[in-house]
Amino acid sequence: MNKRRPCWLVLAASMAFVAGCTGTGVEQSLMPQTTAEATAVPSVTQTQTLPTPSATATETLQPSPPTEPARTIPTGQVPTLPPDADLEIAFIQMIDRQSGWAIGGIERGRDRVLHTQDGARTFRDVTPPIGTAPAPGIARWFVSEFLDENLAWVLHFPAVLEPSPPGGAEFVIWHTRDAGVSWEQSEVVSSSVLGTQDFPPRLEFVNPDEGWFMARNGGAGMHRYPISLYRTHDGGATWERLIEAIGGSGLQSCRKTGWSFGDPTFGLATIDNCPVDGPAIERTVDGGSTWERVILPPPRQDPETVANAYCETYSPQFLTADLVLLAASCTSYSDPQVERELFYRSADGGQSWDAWEFPGGDIYFLDETRGFALSREIYWTADGGVTWELGKTVNWDGQFSFVDADYGWAVARAGSELALVATEDRGQTWHFIEPALHP
Repeated sequence: MNKRRPCWLVLAASMAFVAGCTGTGVEQSLMPQTTAEATAVPSVTQTQTLPTPSATATETLQPSPPTEPARTIPTGQVPTLPPDADLEIAFIQMIDRQSGWAIGGIERGRDRVLHTQDGARTFRDVTPPIGTAPAPGIARWFVSEFLDENLAWVLHFPAVLEPSPPGGAEFVIWHTRDAGVSWEQSEVVSSSVLGTQDFPPRLEFVNPDEGWFMARNGGAGMHRYPISLYRTHDGGATWERLIEAIGGSGLQSCRKTGWSFGDPTFGLATIDNCPVDGPAIERTVDGGSTWERVILPPPRQDPETVANAYCETYSPQFLTADLVLLAASCTSYSDPQVERELFYRSADGGQSWDAWEFPGGDIYFLDETRGFALSREIYWTADGGVTWELGKTVNWDGQFSFVDADYGWAVARAGSELALVATEDRGQTWHFIEPALHP
């Protein structure tokens, strides 16, 4: 079935351009003693008789109280999409050149979890058995964390426009170890907030066992953006609440633009809409239980860059447990205003930072030296972000996923139109992909 390609993308794509045990007790064996004169009847020279245990010395073991099973939410099969469905991709994350994951659906839907093994040309619908939509007229969206081609965690939530009134939400987080062939749900999690279309919840994992979940509901006035934060140590089966949105402390002010963890203890959140001068982040060294505000230093060659300026930090990425990158956008309070885009790099777990100007955009690095700055202008660096080379300018906003220096995919948006595109030459040229359901 032919699909109508957005005319803005046709124009863009036609131009040249992600042990053995040893006992500690001593056992005595009483051997018979014999003499030369009397060998017929051996005699025991010493006998030890163990005392009979008294009734008062005997403990009666009481049965353990029965363990209540973890609460779950009733499941139900999701209606099957027709084979010729006009599939749209809203989010894509490729793992390598062939395998990857996506969130999508039909008619701008984000209610399907999808898996590909042929470079995003076709997808299997691997949505967990969440049942039907929560209520008529309310969209159901998925948020996700895709750790590799087999491991994934997803949460579906009612994607309302406005925060729901306090009263709580109950939900489960689904987990698969086999690329969506089978799913397990967590025990029921309760939260005073969950998410909206503009402030969806977030998932983050550093390994198959350790992960975090952030529920958020937008602004609440006076630079306050409440969140509830949860952590799992068992791959998402159970979740411990670290921070509560209502009446909680830590990580409650400023809009969270991104977050990332380098290991089970060290993580940071990038923030915006904060009543501070200069670029700020929130940092944890105890796995998310407590957070501290850190104001990042200005570039050494131009220390006035962030003086008397409003700044937003964004796009954090850990390359190792100690090597972390992020970006900041600063606008001075002067007249005329001066806007600066800054690239930050720390090699000691955030203890010290180097900063310099860069073209701007979301940063995504493949290793310590090679990476992209991604916006409508696609830049490439091969020296750790010191210098940048413009590769291509496009006329759409993209959610990008690069797997190496050449191969990448993007969900391209222009107004209300979107399309899935891919590149094999580091973003110099992009071609359309018309995704289909795997037969």
